[in-house]
Amino acid sequence: MLIQQKTIQDFRRKKRWLTGIFCLVVILLVTTHLLLLFQKSAKRSEYFSVQKSNVEAFVDWSASVLTPIDKVYLDIGFKQLEKIKQVRQHAIDFGINVEQDNDYVNATLRHHNTSIPVKIRLKGVLPDHFKNDKWSFRVKTKGDHAFKGMKFFNIQAPETRGYQLEPVFLHFLKREDLLTVRYDFIDLYINGKRIGVMALEEHFAKQLLEHQQRKENPIFKFDASRMFQVLNTNSFASFSSWHTNPLTPFQASTIEKKPELQEQVSIARKIMLDLQYGAISPSEAINVESFAKLFALSYIWSAYHHLQWKDLRFYFDPFTHRFEPAVYDVNPETVFLTLPKDTITGNSIINYFLSDPIIYWTCMKYIKAFSQFSYLAQAIEEMSALETDYLFKLYRDYAMLPRWNYTYLLQRAKKLQNIEELRFYQPTKNPIAPSALAEEVPQPYDFDFIDILHTSRDLFTFVNPLAQDVRVDGVYDKNHHPLELAPFEIKKNGLVNKVYHGPEPIASVDATIIANQHTRNIAVTDYPLQLSIPLKQEQYPTFVVQNANEVRIPTGTYVVEDHIRVGCNKRLYIEKGVTLYMSPHIQIFACGPIIIHGTKNEPVYITSKKGYWGGLYVTGSKTKSELQHVHFKHVGVYGDRRLTGALTFYHTTVDLDDVYIQDVESEDAINIVRSDFVIGRLTVQNTASDGVDIDFSEGHINFLDFAKIGGDSFDVSGSKITVDHLLSKGSQDKAISIGEASHVQMHEADVENTAIAVASKDASFLSISSLMYQDIHYFPVMAYQKKPEYASGGEVHIQKMTTFQKMADCDPVSKVYINDKKMRCKNQATFKNYLDYVESL
Repeated sequence: MLIQQKTIQDFRRKKRWLTGIFCLVVILLVTTHLLLLFQKSAKRSEYFSVQKSNVEAFVDWSASVLTPIDKVYLDIGFKQLEKIKQVRQHAIDFGINVEQDNDYVNATLRHHNTSIPVKIRLKGVLPDHFKNDKWSFRVKTKGDHAFKGMKFFNIQAPETRGYQLEPVFLHFLKREDLLTVRYDFIDLYINGKRIGVMALEEHFAKQLLEHQQRKENPIFKFDASRMFQVLNTNSFASFSSWHTNPLTPFQASTIEKKPELQEQVSIARKIMLDLQYGAISPSEAINVESFAKLFALSYIWSAYHHLQWKDLRFYFDPFTHRFEPAVYDVNPETVFLTLPKDTITGNSIINYFLSDPIIYWTCMKYIKAFSQFSYLAQAIEEMSALETDYLFKLYRDYAMLPRWNYTYLLQRAKKLQNIEELRFYQPTKNPIAPSALAEEVPQPYDFDFIDILHTSRDLFTFVNPLAQDVRVDGVYDKNHHPLELAPFEIKKNGLVNKVYHGPEPIASVDATIIANQHTRNIAVTDYPLQLSIPLKQEQYPTFVVQNANEVRIPTGTYVVEDHIRVGCNKRLYIEKGVTLYMSPHIQIFACGPIIIHGTKNEPVYITSKKGYWGGLYVTGSKTKSELQHVHFKHVGVYGDRRLTGALTFYHTTVDLDDVYIQDVESEDAINIVRSDFVIGRLTVQNTASDGVDIDFSEGHINFLDFAKIGGDSFDVSGSKITVDHLLSKGSQDKAISIGEASHVQMHEADVENTAIAVASKDASFLSISSLMYQDIHYFPVMAYQKKPEYASGGEVHIQKMTTFQKMADCDPVSKVYINDKKMRCKNQATFKNYLDYVESL
């Protein structure tokens, strides 16, 4: 018995001893792991004003383990991974990574229970993207797949973008309606091996624009390939400038398939070329408000990295033909610099923009506004909460990361309240200066740098960005037959316009660099025949009455033979009883408000005696436009702006009541975009395509009356709207179409003779109190997912509806409720099935 008791005691002592050793080993392993984590993040922490102790770091790391973070798995085949490793090794040997599309390899991305086929490649030019164990990847999903609403995105180490500071500052920009990328953190595994916490950053594509309520149009950057081609030559200085590098669009392969986007690329390049060579001022080429906000916020936060010309991204607004900043890679400073040291005088593009007085004083206005304590206090409260969320994801790998000390921001803002001039730029009078930096030594330049542009029927523009004079020796048609044009020279960093009247346009030229007599034949690039006249150029017919703030059209009947262009500081007032006979393609433009006050007995008529006139366009007016008792007839839309509406209201406020529009040739009879609106009664009849198209707007509608509509009667995207009554008699497509995360509440809808009465798609919600319908050719009610970037389909709630065969259907990610009963979806009324039905007609 004693022996047995002793044996039990020995066993218990050994058990305690083994347990102690095991706990000690665990503690050592955890401590070693944490020390490595602390060492990894210690370098960054020296830039913060608030340091952390190891105890604090341990507590934060422990909490981070319980913090939810998306786990993402990349499965890469052996051969594909070897190709990535070869590209990486070449980048290490060369010092930079020259990104190429043929570097992409196939892979699979797994998230939760979903597998997504993707293509990936190494991304990032500098070594911080590929030298350590956390490589940076560019990812694009295949086919109809998307990941978190994105089809193009980057996965990279958090330190390449400033840890939590990047998404926090991006949020700050987004709250001021600046276009930015989506950003988050994930836990990445490659072929089953944990890589660790990585940043997930959206790339520039259509989905980014739609998510932030912009219409699809090209996003550009300066093509720095010229600079890299001459990296180790003394001509590098000439091409390390925004002046000598052309714009190149993102998603070029997509643009090639869409002629309307190709045209926008040509227009944007021509406008930028005019800006680079001083033909237009910066305020004529860019969205002044957006850039001024960006400059002001960047100045307050000491965030200048994204303002370098190589890092600037431009969205080309199809409505205004102005460039708007698309911001990424902001990398804000963690210690706010004192004012006397604030300088980015080497940034010639920002200097040039701010040398425009309109941009300069708008920027100063926003610096004063954004540095107000009341403004910053609210912003800091939001950002502090966001920072906490991001930090607890990062603490898994970067436990020593401290919080941002906002005291410096408040102190800096206080100083900026009394600022009298900007100190982070030097005025620039002439945008063309790179030749002064280059040595006059003959070089084997790439002749592709020289641009010859066919800008109108007889006008050709010759652009020489080189630091050497060039001579044009001969010109040729498309069959390489010589044409008669005397030789001429283009000075270094120069531009020459030549008018050529000949039987055939110039297709190519022989150009010679005078210094070394190198010659090459260069093809001519076609540019648009005519660019839109800027809205600030006012233009009025002789019958108007003008004063300082108003342009008035008195009661009477008039023929309009040229465009009416209303300045931004004026309003156009059309009196009751006016009839305007517009000549074909003639348009009314306004960046100020339009007031049309017809009456029931004396309405206003705007029409055309022959053909279709060019439509009405109101943009950017901060004062509300009002249209009452107006009849529009025989109207379309023309010009190189991507307007789709015969009546277009963009980024403004508008009230419409007793407005009639009929015989419409354009894609939409009325297009309301990014605007607030109220519609009393609106009648739309006989259109070639859609009736009313509302994008990214908010408003209320009393009564809509549609008849003989060639597309959708009522088409809504990304908007929040209430409707009292809708009547649709005869639409070729859908009577009511709601999409792209819209929220529409409708009281009564009466629909007949259409393919689909009601359709809700792509995370949209539609509620109708009462729906009556007859003569429906496909399905009365549909809910489905059309775009993969939306995680769900549509949702429809109809409180009262007449029932008959094939009442409603939806796909598996959508919902339909009729008379408070959830319908059982048979997955017949999918978007694909509907397209098949349309093609069969």
